[in-house]
Formats: sequence, structure tokens, C-alpha cells
Amino acid sequence: MPTKTRTSVPRRLLFSLVMLAIVLGTAEGLARLLGGEVVEQAASPLPVGEDGDTNLLGNPFLLYEMAPGERYEQDISIAINSFGLRGPEWGTDKPAGVRRVMALGDSSVYGFGVEDDEVFTARMDQALGDSVQVINSAVPGYSTYQTINLLQIRSLSLQPDLILIGCIWSDNNFDSFVDRELLAAYSSFRNRHARTLHGLLSSSALYTILDYKLRVLRTFPEERRVGWMVGRGEKIGERRVSIQEYAHNLETIVELAHAVAAEVAFMVLPNREDLTTTYESGAAWDPYRQVMRDTATRHGAPVMELPEHFIASDIDAEQLFLDEMHPTALGHRLWAELAVATLAEREWPSGGDLERDPRPGPVGSYEDPFVGQDHAPPPDADGQTGDPGEHDRQATASGRITGVVTVPDAYQGKPVQLDALLQSSGQPTILGTQRLSGGGSFELLLNELADRVVLIAYIDTNGDGPGPGDIRIDLFPEGLELPTDGLLEGLEIDLAAGSATETFAEGEQAPTPADAPAQPQQPREGGPIVTDQPSVQKESP
Repeated sequence: MPTKTRTSVPRRLLFSLVMLAIVLGTAEGLARLLGGEVVEQAASPLPVGEDGDTNLLGNPFLLYEMAPGERYEQDISIAINSFGLRGPEWGTDKPAGVRRVMALGDSSVYGFGVEDDEVFTARMDQALGDSVQVINSAVPGYSTYQTINLLQIRSLSLQPDLILIGCIWSDNNFDSFVDRELLAAYSSFRNRHARTLHGLLSSSALYTILDYKLRVLRTFPEERRVGWMVGRGEKIGERRVSIQEYAHNLETIVELAHAVAAEVAFMVLPNREDLTTTYESGAAWDPYRQVMRDTATRHGAPVMELPEHFIASDIDAEQLFLDEMHPTALGHRLWAELAVATLAEREWPSGGDLERDPRPGPVGSYEDPFVGQDHAPPPDADGQTGDPGEHDRQATASGRITGVVTVPDAYQGKPVQLDALLQSSGQPTILGTQRLSGGGSFELLLNELADRVVLIAYIDTNGDGPGPGDIRIDLFPEGLELPTDGLLEGLEIDLAAGSATETFAEGEQAPTPADAPAQPQQPREGGPIVTDQPSVQKESP
């Protein structure tokens, strides 16, 4: 019997490695040949939309994104460019001699409720001249987790030289979900070493397909479900992003900026209560503002203290805010003035360094005094406590529809969503939304007084938000007339019959409903309408 030589094991190992390489090479070739569509989806291509489409599109990396085209928000026309960002088109090839500023944040930074040319970024762009371009990369409802993904996937390709960080309201919200759990599919972007490995392997079609199929899409149904629930579910007593995660996320944004040779500046955002209310124990957003200031100090970055700037203006809060935290056109003008002055103070427009005298060090350890059973939320302006923002929602609602929903036996326990819309200029504006766990009493708050509304009910058969396969019922498709005070009580909605009936006390005169009967329909594809509030998520169109 021949004896085995000492080279047998190395030869077998070499043979195994060669075979493995052949198998992987073949698999990679097949992946490139047959998996092109999946690879393209995994790259999160630019969103596609048309004028008049739904405002928001689903995206497994971002949860949702803005659809390009002309859109309407409260009868205000807004332009969304091909990157899914508000404002004009920007090329990835930055013109020679031009510096770019990019603003990050949620609906306040995005400019909810004001015209395109009234947003502070547009005013900055005009004030800083042709040598500077100011890009608005804020998206309503985005937390720092979503912002980090948006930067990695898309926004950094626009080659910013300066990033203005204004992320706070969506992070500090108390809501029905936690971003860390919702966005678990994005872990490769959040860990520095994982990001490096992901970057090395991302050129492989095989790896890209497996990563997308096994990691990203595995949690996408839950992401879509939570996206529809934002602001509609019960509060869980936790922030969307904990204060410690917020601190690390701000640090990650700075790292991403520095990786492309961009500097950073921070914007402490204002809200109405900065001008009207003083809390003895501090407001729920104060700890997050301090984290932002601490991050700026470590990197020697300037901080734009917008609350102080708004207070110093001596302008009434009613003139500066549309609601609790969205600035008016005048508020955006003050915002732009402070931003331009901050850059000029450090001579950034003429080539000066914005970051000066950094104090390097690790991210600090933070505790949130407003989280946990032992800590009640701060009182509101009337001294009330409880669900943060609930009293404000009641106080600021312009109208209200209350009643009872009855669900067919076959759909008992299935989520039901009610939408009240204002049909204007051919574009529906959502005035209010409520989501119920099956039938029962409802209270639909309207954020704008209207003479007539269109009422739509969805039976969410899959529990993932209204979409294909669910049941849509148009109630009063020609419009439900509301009383002059905007308060309608006693509406009985029977989804089994596809009808709604108004009941009134003796002597009351009922508004005139449409004559056309409601008919169940298959739904149109839609998306969540998401904005943000200082301490609680809330619906806005």
C-alpha cells in the first residue's frame, strides 16, 4: 500500500480552495447575469414619481422617501428633485469654484408649510451668491438613523463642503416604535468596522443579492407596517432614538462628513414653547439639545442657537410658527439670517475654516430624565401632564369628527384607518388620520377648518398599512358637509354595508351628506404622511 506523502494535506486544501473559487466564481457570474434587477434595487436607485403621485414612496433602506415631481402640501406647491430632496435639481458633478452646503433634519428643516423660495436653505442660497449652492437634504419625519442611511446611499454623492446638522425632533419623539428596532436591517451602516467590510464586499453581485434578500427585505414588512403607524399608535414611553444612540448617531454623521472632507455646523432648532413657556424642571427636548452642543464642542463646530435668536427678535410666536414647531416664512427668514451670519463670522464663504479649536474625546455617557416610569413628561403650557403632545393636539385641532366604526365579522381585529381629505386644485390634502385596532369609537382631529371633507376608510387586511389587496371604502365620495364650527359628532360608519350615517340630538340640524352611496373599492397604492413634533409624532399633510 503506498504511503501518503506530507504534501497530501496541502494538496487537498489547495484543491478545495480551487473548487471553492470555481463555485464562487460561477455563482458570482450567474448573479451578475441573472440578478441585475435585485442588484439595482439593493443600490437604492433614485426614486421615480410623477406629478400628482403620492408624496412618499416605500424604500427598504429609508422606510420611505419623497417622490420626485410637483407636490401639494396645504395648497402649497413644492418641488421634489430627482434625488427625492426638496428644491431644484443638483448634479453630482459640482461646478468648478463652487462650494456646497447641505442641511440635514426633518420637517422643520425641510420647510413644511412654506413655499420653496421661503425655506431658509433657499434664502441662504440666494444670500451667499453664485459661488455657494445650498442643498436641502431634510425629509419630514427622518431620525438620525434614516439621515445616516440617506447620506450613505445618496446625499454624499452631491459632494457637500459643509453639512448643517439640524436633526432633533424626530429623534426625541415619544412614539409607538423605536428606530433601533425598526431599522435593524441597516446595521452594516451603523458600525464602523461593519461599514468597512460592507464596502469591500459591495462590489460583489452575489454578496449584494444575499445581503439584500436575507438582511434587508427580512425586516421590510415590519418597517412598512410601522411607517403607517407613525403618530397613530399608543405611546410606549420610549424615544424613537434614545439619548445615547442620538449622541453616537451625531458622531457618525460628523465622521461621514469628515470622510468626504466636509466640515459641520449644528442648528439647535426652535419651537413655539421656547417663546411662550418656561419649565421648572426643563423641557423634554433640552437633553437632546445639550448632546448636540457637546458634539459641536468636541469638533470645534459652530452652533446656531435658533431659540435665542427667535427670542431676541421680539417677534410674537404666532408670527414665527405655523404650529408647535414649524417656522413660518418669517421664521425661516430669521433662520437664514443667523445661518449666513454664522458662516460669515468664521469667514467660511471666502475659504475660512469653520471648525476651530476642537476638543477631541469620546462620546459622553448620557441619561434621559424623561424616560422611564419614575419620570413623568414635563407639564404643558396649562400645567397638564400625561401623554406628551396630546393636549397640544386637542388645542390646535381646527375640527373634529367623532363616532363609531363597525367592522364586518370576517375582519374583526384587523386595523382600520380613517382618512379625512380636502380636495383642492385636483390634489387631495390629508386633514386628519386615525388608525384603530378594529372597530369602535373614533375621534378624527382635523388640522384645518373645512366646509366639506372626503372620508375614506381602509380595512388593513395584512396589518401593513393600506396597500394592494386591502379594502378601501369611499364614504361620502362627493364630500361630507361639516358644521361651521368644524365639529361633527355621532357619525356611525358601517364598513360591512359600506355606508355612514349621521345621528344627532333632537332639534339639531344635520349637515347635508352626499347622495351617492359608498362602495368598497380596491385601494390605490399610497404612502405614510409623516412629520415631527418636539416631543411627540403627529399627523400632518
